[in-house]
Amino acid sequence: MKTTNKIFLVVLFCFSFISLNAQVVPGYMGKRAFLEYKLNSSIVEIAPPGFVFSHNVSFNYVLKRRMQLGLTYDYLSFKEPKNSDFQFSGKVRGDAIGVIAEFYLKNSLAPVGRYLSLEFKYVTGEYVGFIEQGNNYIPALLDYDIRVLSVGLGTRRVFYDRMVFNVGGSAGLGLLSEEEYSDDGVRLVRISNLWRMHIGVGVLLF
Repeated sequence: MKTTNKIFLVVLFCFSFISLNAQVVPGYMGKRAFLEYKLNSSIVEIAPPGFVFSHNVSFNYVLKRRMQLGLTYDYLSFKEPKNSDFQFSGKVRGDAIGVIAEFYLKNSLAPVGRYLSLEFKYVTGEYVGFIEQGNNYIPALLDYDIRVLSVGLGTRRVFYDRMVFNVGGSAGLGLLSEEEYSDDGVRLVRISNLWRMHIGVGVLLF
């Protein structure tokens, strides 16, 4: 084979390879958006029946082959911890909105495979606490807000080209003031985000 023909074939192969890679669409079979529900459980036993559960719904969109962003909403509610270290006796509820970025690890392509997640959320809610009135403390409904930064690991799979399944865990740091940290109700919300595991299901949209 002539040298010019060899060069032509090499150039043609290179252009074909570049073209094929350029046509690879991020996502799963071209689908880049999915909706997901996750059930979170604290790993630390702090409340009956032993652990704090919260619900999470997120809308996620694949931006790159190994990266996606999501908007999240959480809901939590628990009451009367058994742990004697806490003097709190009442009910805590809260809502959270946040953003989450997930970075897929080697040999994984978003939204399938192992990933590292970074999440920031703003938690607000209310709880029954106690306020000082004269020489006594009386129960009162109090508000709180906490900013939580967390990092996690997980793995996600897609079944039947539509259904999403997700398992993993995370560690979160609740940013509290000194006054908030001394309040048992707010501390419990912080601890519920400290070590968590999750299981989730979802559906590919488009």
